[in-house]
Amino acid sequence: MKYKLLTALSLLGITTFAQQTTKFEEFLQPDVLVNGTTLKNAFSGGLLSPQFNEIDLNLDGQMDLLVFDRDGNVLLPFVATGSGSNTHYKFAPEYRKAFPEVVNFLVTADFNCDGKMDIFTSRLQVAIAVYENTSTTELSFNYALGNDPYLMTDFMNGTDGNVYVSSIDVPAIVDVDGDGDLDILSFETNGVQIYFHENVSPNHCGLDYLVTQDCWGGFREDLNSNAIELDACITGAAPPQDQPEDGMHSGSTILSFDIDNDGLHDMVLGDVSFSTAVLAMNDGTPDSAYMNSQSIQWAPDGSVPIDVFRFPSFYYLDIDFDGKKDFITAPNDIGVKNLNQIWTYHNNSSTAQPNFTFTDSSFLQSSMIDMGEGAHPTFVDLNGDNALDIVVGNRGVWHPGGDYESSLWYFRNTSSGGTISFELVTKNLISTAGLSNPTGYYPAFGDLDGDNDQDLIVGLTDGTLLYYLNTGSILTPQFTLQSTSFQSIDVGSNAAPDLFDIDGDGQLDLVIGEKDGYINYYHNSNGTFTLVTNRFGGINADQAGNSPGYSMPRFYDFNGKEQLMVGSKSFGITQFDSASSIVGQPAFTQATFGTGNTSTTGFELTPLGAEKRTGRNQLLFTAQELQSMGFTVGQIEDIAFNVSTNNTSNSITNGIIVRMKNSSMTELTAFETGLTEVYNEQLPVSPGWNTITLQEPFVWDGTSNLVVEICFSKNLPLVNNDVAATDVGFGANAYGDITGYNNNTSNGCAQPYKAVSTLRPNTRMTIRPMTPSAGEVLSGWGYMNADFADLDLDGFPEMLIGVNNGGVLLMKGEKYDISIREPNTLTQASIYPNPTTGRIVVDLENIDGVGYQIIDLNGKVHARGEFSPSGELDLSSWNTGVYILQMVIDGSPTYAKIILQK
Repeated sequence: MKYKLLTALSLLGITTFAQQTTKFEEFLQPDVLVNGTTLKNAFSGGLLSPQFNEIDLNLDGQMDLLVFDRDGNVLLPFVATGSGSNTHYKFAPEYRKAFPEVVNFLVTADFNCDGKMDIFTSRLQVAIAVYENTSTTELSFNYALGNDPYLMTDFMNGTDGNVYVSSIDVPAIVDVDGDGDLDILSFETNGVQIYFHENVSPNHCGLDYLVTQDCWGGFREDLNSNAIELDACITGAAPPQDQPEDGMHSGSTILSFDIDNDGLHDMVLGDVSFSTAVLAMNDGTPDSAYMNSQSIQWAPDGSVPIDVFRFPSFYYLDIDFDGKKDFITAPNDIGVKNLNQIWTYHNNSSTAQPNFTFTDSSFLQSSMIDMGEGAHPTFVDLNGDNALDIVVGNRGVWHPGGDYESSLWYFRNTSSGGTISFELVTKNLISTAGLSNPTGYYPAFGDLDGDNDQDLIVGLTDGTLLYYLNTGSILTPQFTLQSTSFQSIDVGSNAAPDLFDIDGDGQLDLVIGEKDGYINYYHNSNGTFTLVTNRFGGINADQAGNSPGYSMPRFYDFNGKEQLMVGSKSFGITQFDSASSIVGQPAFTQATFGTGNTSTTGFELTPLGAEKRTGRNQLLFTAQELQSMGFTVGQIEDIAFNVSTNNTSNSITNGIIVRMKNSSMTELTAFETGLTEVYNEQLPVSPGWNTITLQEPFVWDGTSNLVVEICFSKNLPLVNNDVAATDVGFGANAYGDITGYNNNTSNGCAQPYKAVSTLRPNTRMTIRPMTPSAGEVLSGWGYMNADFADLDLDGFPEMLIGVNNGGVLLMKGEKYDISIREPNTLTQASIYPNPTTGRIVVDLENIDGVGYQIIDLNGKVHARGEFSPSGELDLSSWNTGVYILQMVIDGSPTYAKIILQK
């Protein structure tokens, strides 16, 4: 029987990234239906430790909402939209780019009396930075403190210093004494008393501060509880001038407002070790606060005490658009309760004298896809309708005791008429019955058993994999657990798998990210996965080399050329080109530079000279030398020297230091500076090759010359270690001047330059090739991972992003096409028989010269050609399954599903 070609697919413009960073600028917010309700902010990224402030984002005169999440230092702007009872907040990430860097805390307040909210945030972990709102026609900010690195205050004892705010505190920046300007309340360095930084600016507009009280309110925090000690001041505390963060501060949040309309600012306090709040009532005067009573488990509505685990912070602003300020509380800590932790109390009375009613435990969260912590999304067609659905895994939802519960959420693609939309089908796509609470679900789909449906691999926090076989069908999947430790694969921690045919043999291979930042490549041979390398492409998501990288790879086949995107904890999403070139790279390259038989004599020319107490040599290798021996961009992992003397125990007693640098120097006429230390350890020395395995691999950039420095100090003098060397014809071995340095106190690595020789020690190096990065695609949310597909039928890919805050984001691609479009009816072509057992006929009804290609559901191209105007294709040698016929007819991209049955 005949079937019409019903759906459109981009054939033209299927391009590779070709060393260009894909640009994504516009955030999308398609409808997502959950339990019959459309989420207003589905793709907003989730919330963990949010702080709430008001600001006019779109300059329409109405206050909008600016959310700052301490987890990842993420800014989330929300615009007030709609009217009357239909007014609500809408995620507006386009305003993010207008803000300065915000870390640790955010307070918006108008310091210069121009009616615009300015920005107060943390600086240098212990101080405050201020940014003036300079908006006229669009939102903008300028640094407000001139040449001062942070906000200063006068301690009235002859000293000025920073307004101290601990990196985990939230201060109160508000008119405390009722004189019309912004004062500041913050805890001193010990975290037990509050400093009152009174604003003494002329005309009450400015940033001139004076510490007029070092124990505001007459109380101290109890170090053993979240209660306060009333009437317990110790005056004369030392000013916290430029003091660093110390371990004595416990952590506190402050909200100061007049809760009983008596003209005095009362206070709500949160403590880092507790989940409840303390309300302290002020019975003093505007100029001299005095707290005379407290409620240590305060319930704003009188019946539902604040209890958000952990370290509650507090906010007083109108969030329901009725003109009365409401009360919000959320945890200020990181790594604690991650769902139903944002509580709101509606104000039934007035801002001046509020009367609260508890209304919600998931403010804004209930309008988002928020899975608690660590979202891991992927696109996959689960129901065989040629529309890509979304499946999201997560690290988990936090439970008391610190346990996490992970799950997979399945959102069916319900798009139609060019409008993207999704509907939640289930929050439990897979069963984990009988398992010991696995966490960190990271999904990867692919056909692993050859039955043409989508099977499932799930990466876990412990580094292992779950394997689920799809025992259903293409249209109705059913996942059945087959293995709790798939083929005994274990990458250590935080397994992030992806299934992709890397080597083009028709079988899906496994690439797995991990906590350490590397990527593991397992080759698939008829269902058996074998480790090829645990340093795939030399890629390390920890670009700084000093923290866990959390690599999260995703591969794509763009018209026959593979591309790789790697998510990370701290460096966003990075693009690499291309996968096929990575596979073709050797695991490592080892080469010897210099084959001469000359032996160095004396202590100056050998980098391993044990004759003196200190020593310093720098060796130069040209890029041409390195390239000629097969070196490409990569990590140098070890370096070795060939000791030619016959001594057996001439170790450098106090060890050596090795440093390296990519350099433009062509001869060492002076010592190079700014080198990176890669080794600092004892070094036993013996005749023959002595290998120094670098403690920190050094990245050679592939084009620069390389300088290697070896130096040592406090050595016990012994017989010299001469090494084999070669005259390379240029100044390649610089050595230091021992004068004044041959003692136990001098630093050999600081020896001054003396001279240079053309006789360079023969040197063996091992380099692990790295895949050059094509650039950062997106950052700004900390922990991020992504998948890609064309959802809006414009020929360009959208980027689906999972972030640590528990939610997902969706961004519109600017340039490149990578996947199948949604249906677009075409009536002038037909294909038959379909399903087929081998041969098909494509009838284009007198349309000549139509190019085509046929791909499988994994993107692999199986055939290309041209119809003129019709044609017959033989698929009898192909595996049974679903294939996609792609064509462009009259400039319109089209496709059809072909079902091959045998």
